[in-house]
Formats: sequence, C-alpha cells, structure tokens
Amino acid sequence: MSIKIFGPMKQGGQVRYNPGEGPEFWKDGPAFWEGGFVEIPESLISGAVFRYNDNTEVPIIKRDGKKGAKCPTGTVKVKREVARFDPMPESGTVLYTEGSGKVRKKLFKPNDVIEIPEDAVENSTFHFDTAPGCHQNRNYTIVDLEEEANPTILETIIPWNKDQLEHIEIVQRLCLSLHCLMMDVALSHDRSKFGSDEYETFLRSRRDMNDASHGDDTNYKKWYASNAIQKHVTTNKHHPEYWDKLDEEMPFIEIIIMYFDWLSRSSIKGNGAYWKFRDYNMEKLSKQPHAKVIVKSLEEQFPPDRISWDGEFVRFTLDEEGE
Repeated sequence: MSIKIFGPMKQGGQVRYNPGEGPEFWKDGPAFWEGGFVEIPESLISGAVFRYNDNTEVPIIKRDGKKGAKCPTGTVKVKREVARFDPMPESGTVLYTEGSGKVRKKLFKPNDVIEIPEDAVENSTFHFDTAPGCHQNRNYTIVDLEEEANPTILETIIPWNKDQLEHIEIVQRLCLSLHCLMMDVALSHDRSKFGSDEYETFLRSRRDMNDASHGDDTNYKKWYASNAIQKHVTTNKHHPEYWDKLDEEMPFIEIIIMYFDWLSRSSIKGNGAYWKFRDYNMEKLSKQPHAKVIVKSLEEQFPPDRISWDGEFVRFTLDEEGE
C-alpha cells in the first residue's frame, strides 16, 4: 500500500476521509499535532481533509512524500526526567510538545546528542533531512536506565591502582628482559679470541697492544691490521666493522656492548686511556653516525673517569652529590 507523508503540520488536528460510500460516511483518520507529521494511504487522499483544532478544514492536496523513506534507528537513554538521543545519524530537526502544550524545535547536526523532556518522547518527531516524517516512537527503542551514581573514592582509586601497578610491572619485566638479553650477549663476548684463528695473534700482540698509549701507535695499528684481528672485528657484532661490512645500522645493544668494551680496555690501562683512544675509536663510527650520539649519552651515564679496575672489582665512583 502506497503511503504519503505530510508535515510538519501548522497546528494539531485530525485527518477526516470519506471512503466513497456517500457524504454521510465520513470517518476519522490519524490524529496529528503541531509540528508533527502524518501518513495517509494514497488511495484515501482525494477525499480527505485536514480538520484542525480550530475546526477549520483544508482539503488534502497531494504533496511529494518519500515513500518508504528509511528512517535512522537508535536508542533513547532515559535518565531522570530527560530522554537522551545519541548520536544523530544526520542533520535535521526534532519537534516535541512540552507538558504545557508548547511546541519546541531543536536543530541538530550529525553526531549531535539531543535531550528532550521524558514526558515529550511519545509525541516527538525527528525530521531528518533525507527522510522527513520519521516518528521517534516507531524508529527508536526507549531504554530505561537507573540513575548513574557518582563513583566513590574507592571505586576510583582501586581501578587506578590496579592499572598503575600493572603498568609498573610491565615496565619492570621489559627492563628485566633487556637485562637478560644484554647478559646473553655479554656471556658470549670475545669467545672467538680463544679459537685457533685468533688465539695466537692475540697472544703475540698483547704487549704491544697494551703498551700503546693511543690509536695511532705504530705497533698498535700493525697488529690491528693483521688478518686475525680483522677477522675478529668483522665477525663480532660489538665492532662497527661487522656492520659496515654488511652495510647495516649497528643495533643499540651492540653499541652499548662496544662502549663497555672500550671502558674495559681503558680501565685496565688506566691513566685516562679512554680519552687518548676516543678520537681513534670514534673515527671507526664514521659509517654509524647514530652510534656516536649514543656513545656521547653513555659517556654521561657511565663517565669513563669514574670507572676503574683494581684487579678484582670494577669500581664506579659516585660524584660529589652521590649520584
């Protein structure tokens, strides 16, 4: 059955129609209110009138309605004495009648939240721009909600404490994972030196390498260029030469191990050896500029001048403020 939609109505009233059985057979059709919409079967329009509350009658003229217009659906959340409609699917107008009988109108945009008095919900009409005549009580479900109580202090504190403690535990576990990863790398540090390809060369070079006061020392450079030591630095990940050979960026953990490698050698040498070899070591990072930045940060966190080796323990001296 074809339906025509009319509205918004200028005032309240009722549709009257004659099914064609004679002038004495007028029948009452659907009622309507000011600002509302009314639907009438197209077959009855030719003999129907709008009878307004002031007793005037106006013949119904066919107007463009939107047959089968799809009205958005949603949920009305009723709290206290206010009905909340959210969110609006598109722009339009809501018309409703207050308890005093006064008609109110509210314009809305997509995603707006609309609140109207609860007692006006039944007689409210949502007029969407693309689907005029959508009656709220046919296209929305009303859900009665208990009044939301303000959370108590405990109800706020307990969940926050739980979230924060979980956050702290996760950070601690991640730090422990990083520690375990670094320890795994540390435990395998320089093992290749005890292999047949490197062992003899490192034995023979020990005195010259230890006696060198800087990286430009002739004997130091001679041994460093040897096949065995070049094999060592290009096959061990804590040396930048390993990553230069692969044309890849040196990872963060390997940079830390590299820095500690430098500290270890310089603390055994003593006499500020770290700074005497620093320029030489930093030149090795010419293809790893990001590593230079990390080394500078490590020098602040683990200052070479505060780290020493007494033959048994590594000592880290605190500054004057105890930090």
